[in-house]
Amino acid sequence: MYDPLGLIAPVIVRAKMLMQELWLLKSGWDEPVPNHICKKWKAIQSDWKTLSEYRTNRYALLPDATVEFHTFTDASEAAYGACVYARCENAAGEVRISLLASKSRVAPLKRVTLPRLELSAVVLGAHLHHRVKEAMQIVCAESFFWSDSTVTLKWIASPPNSWKTFVANRVAEVQHYSHPRQWRHVPGTSNPADLVSRGMSAAHFTQNQLWNNGPDWLVQPSSHWPSSDPEPSDEADLETRQTAPSKDAFSAEIKQLKKGETLMKQSPLRKLTPFLDTEEVIRVGGRLNLSQLPYQSKHPAVLPKNHKFTRLLAEDYHEEMKHASGRLLLSRIRELYWPLDGRRLVKSIARNCFRCVRQDPALARQPVGQLPPSRITPSRPFSVTGVDYAGPFYLKPAHRKAAATKSYLCVFVCFATKAVHLELVGDLTTAGFLAALRRFTSRRGLPAHIHSDNGKNFEGAERELKELFELFNDEQHRNTVATRCADRGITWHFNPPKAPHFGGLWEAAVKTAKRHLYRHLGNTRLSYEGYCTVLHQIEAAMNSRPLLPLSDDPNELAALTPAHFLIGTSMFAVPEPDYTQLKSCTLDDLQKWQLLVQRFWKHWASEYLQEMQKSYASGGSNILPGRLVILMDESLPTIRWPLARIVEIHPGEDKIVRVVTLKTAKGIITRPITKICVLPLSTDSENPV
Repeated sequence: MYDPLGLIAPVIVRAKMLMQELWLLKSGWDEPVPNHICKKWKAIQSDWKTLSEYRTNRYALLPDATVEFHTFTDASEAAYGACVYARCENAAGEVRISLLASKSRVAPLKRVTLPRLELSAVVLGAHLHHRVKEAMQIVCAESFFWSDSTVTLKWIASPPNSWKTFVANRVAEVQHYSHPRQWRHVPGTSNPADLVSRGMSAAHFTQNQLWNNGPDWLVQPSSHWPSSDPEPSDEADLETRQTAPSKDAFSAEIKQLKKGETLMKQSPLRKLTPFLDTEEVIRVGGRLNLSQLPYQSKHPAVLPKNHKFTRLLAEDYHEEMKHASGRLLLSRIRELYWPLDGRRLVKSIARNCFRCVRQDPALARQPVGQLPPSRITPSRPFSVTGVDYAGPFYLKPAHRKAAATKSYLCVFVCFATKAVHLELVGDLTTAGFLAALRRFTSRRGLPAHIHSDNGKNFEGAERELKELFELFNDEQHRNTVATRCADRGITWHFNPPKAPHFGGLWEAAVKTAKRHLYRHLGNTRLSYEGYCTVLHQIEAAMNSRPLLPLSDDPNELAALTPAHFLIGTSMFAVPEPDYTQLKSCTLDDLQKWQLLVQRFWKHWASEYLQEMQKSYASGGSNILPGRLVILMDESLPTIRWPLARIVEIHPGEDKIVRVVTLKTAKGIITRPITKICVLPLSTDSENPV
C-alpha cells in the first residue's frame, strides 16, 4: 500500500497490528505463518479490494477562504494516531472540511499505560501538524488541537518539570510545537482519530463520513464546538515529580540541637560547633564570638553539600564578583554562609562556567594509548621507521667574513628496535630530504613504512616517492632497481594535523637529542666534517643505550642495545681516552669533537631511560559529537581562540577518542584532542538535590 498522506490509515493500521502479532511469534521470513495469522491476512486481502471504490477530493481548500487547521489525536491499547483537517470558510459563509493527512503507530511491545499512549498520540499529532503546515505554506488563521484524554490535557497545561521524565520529555516536545491554550477536549464519539487507533474494515471505511468530513459540529461556528472541560482522573497525579523538601538536609541534626544533645560522630556539622538561632537556622559556633565582626559573619548560616540552593547561591556570588573563583569566592560566601565542602563547590563553579573556561581553557587529554603492532612485532631494523627534523645548526664559515650556513639534523628511528640513524641535511626542502632518504636507504635498507609529522616537506616527499616508484615499475628501469623494492614501495603514514605527539617514539628521541646538543654545543660552530663526525658518533652512542638486561643474573652487567640488532653487539661508542676532565683549550679539533660526544653520552645515559618511563593518564568522556569546543591557536591570545563544534570522533582500537573532526567558521578540519578544550554544559556540573 502506498499511502504517504495516511488517507486510508484506519484500514492500514489493522495490517500493522497483524505484523506486530506476527513479530511476537518470532517466525522466520521463510517459514509458513500459523493458520490463524493466515486467515486474518486473507480476510484483510479480500477486504482491501473494496478500497478501489474509495474517492477523495485532490483540492482540499476553498478559493479565497480563511483556513484553520484542526488536529485530532487518540490512542487505544493496540495503536495510536492523529489526523489533521483543514476548515475553510469563504466570505459567503460556505464551509468545507477536508482531511489533509494522518499518521498511525502500533503500541509498543513493552506495556505502557493508556494515558502515556494518549500522550504519545498527542506528540505524534503535534509533529504531524507542524509538517503539514510547513508543506502547505499557506497563511493559517489559527490551529486547534483536540484530544479525548483529560489526563493528557492536564499534563500539557502544566510545566514539563512538574512531571516524571517520560511525561516531562513529551510535554516539552508538545509545548515546543504548540501552546497549551490551543488544546481542547473532544468527546470520544466525535473524535475521528479514534478510527485510526482502533482500525476498521475497508467496507465500513468507504462509507464513514466522520473520517472523510470530520465531526458534524466542525462546520458550525466556534460557539457550537465542544466546550466541556471534565475533571481529569487521579491518574494524572501518578506522574507528578517527587521532590524532597528544601530544609530536610539537616533534619536529624536539628532535632538533636533542639534537645541539647551531642551531634552524631558521622554528622558533617560536628566540627563546626553548630547551634540554632531564634529562627531555627543552623549557624557555625566557631571562635570569633568576641570579634567586632557582624553577627552573620561571626556565625554564618550552614548550607548543605550538593544542594540546589547552595549551588545557585554560589553561582550568584560568582557572577556578582565578576567570575571570581578559588579562595576569593569562598571567603566572600563565608561572610554570610558556610557551605559544606566549600572548596570543592567553588572549583566546580569555575570549572563549569562558560566564561571562565573561555578565559582559561584546559586542553583535553586521554590515557596513553596501546603501542601499535609495528612497535611490538619483530621485524628487520628500520623496516618501519619514524622520521623527524631537529635544528637548525650553523656551520662554521670558510672565513671570518663569510655568513654562517644553516644545516638540519634528520633523525630516523626504528619502531621495533629503537635504533637511530642521523643524517645532516643542508635545508628543509623536499629535494634535501630525498637526498638524506637515499643516503639512509643505502646504508639501512629500504623501509616498508615511514611515519612522520604532517609537514609540507614530507607531503612533497610522499608525492615524489610515488612518482619514483611508478617510474621504477616501468620496463626501462626494472634492471636498475631491485624488483622487490619496486613492487613493495614505501607506504607513508602521516600523523593528524598539528599532532606531533602522535609520533611519541621519534619525538622523545629528538627532544632529548636536541636538548643535549644545544646544551653542549651552545654557540659553537663546527665545519661540515666536524658535524658529521660528532653526529655519527652520537648515533653510535644512542644505538648503544641499554634497552633491558641480557639476563636475570645480577652479576651480568651487559645489556641489550639497539646495536645488537644492527651489528650483533654493542658499538661501545664512548671513545677513549676520557676528555671530560680536561680543559677544552688544551684539545685539538678532533679531541674537542670527542669531548662533545662524551658529554652527550653521559647525559643521554643518565636521563633518556627516565624520560621513556613517563606516562600521562587522564580521561575525557565528554568528547562527543555536537559538543562545543575551543580550538587552540598558538598565534592568538587565549581569549581569542576560535570556537568549533565536534562533528565526528575517531576512536582508536582501544575505543578512546584522540582525534576529532571539527566544524569551524572556515570549514571542516581534523585535530587531536590536545588542541581543543571542551566547553562545559549545564549537565556537566554537579547534580545537587
